[in-house]
This record gives sequence, C-alpha cells and structure tokens, in this order.
Amino acid sequence: MRGVALWVLGALVAFLATSGAFLLLASLGSDSTLSDPIPRAEPANPKSPSPTLALGLPEDRLRGLERAPGQGLTLDVENGSEEDFRSVNLALVVASENTVRPHARYYWATSENLAPGNAATVEFYIDLSPPAEDHI
Repeated sequence: MRGVALWVLGALVAFLATSGAFLLLASLGSDSTLSDPIPRAEPANPKSPSPTLALGLPEDRLRGLERAPGQGLTLDVENGSEEDFRSVNLALVVASENTVRPHARYYWATSENLAPGNAATVEFYIDLSPPAEDHI
C-alpha cells in the first residue's frame, strides 16, 4: 500500500512539474497583446471623423417584391461625410427563411463618384424565385 501511495505521489509531482514547464515555455514565446481575448479599439481621432454612408430602403419597395426572377430593387446611398468617395461597393445577400435547406443569393453593385452630401441610386436586379427542388 505504501508503494502505491508513493508511486501516485511521484506521478502527481512529475505531472505538475511538466505542465508548469510547458506553461512557462508558452508564456515566454507569446506577445501579451496578441493573446488578449477582447481586442481593444484605438481611441477615435476627433480631427478625422470616420466616413458616414446612409443606406435608404423604403418599406414600400420591399412590399412590391414578389417570388419571381428579374425584379429591380432600388437602394439610395447618401454620403453624409466630408470625404469624396470615388466608388462605393455594395453587396446584397438574399437568404432563404427555410432553415432545413438554407439558400442564399449574392448580388453586387458599385456607385461611382459620390461627393459629400450627395446621394446616389443603386439598382439591383434580384431573383426571388424559390430554389429548384433537388430530386433524389
């Protein structure tokens, strides 16, 4: 019985020493700023405000859409900053509500030369028809 207790105690001490050595080696090679679980945002510079784009999508435009291909969806993009944008890239994702068979369609559009305080209209031609059923 005494031999078993000494063997268990020795194994426990060896385990703790080995795990301590691994933790020490891991902490020596890592940068503490990279291992932060929550990245910290840099404080904003009040002299250079971030660009502001406003996207307008009135509900009446959404109500007019049907489950069919080739429909136009018009979005309004307004530049609310003091910065001139040479191009604004927009992405539209249309996703299915069916969680058993999720289906998404992706559309892209670009608005060119959006001056400060100006608005542009962007037209997407989307397909809202139901996806073809897979027959097995």
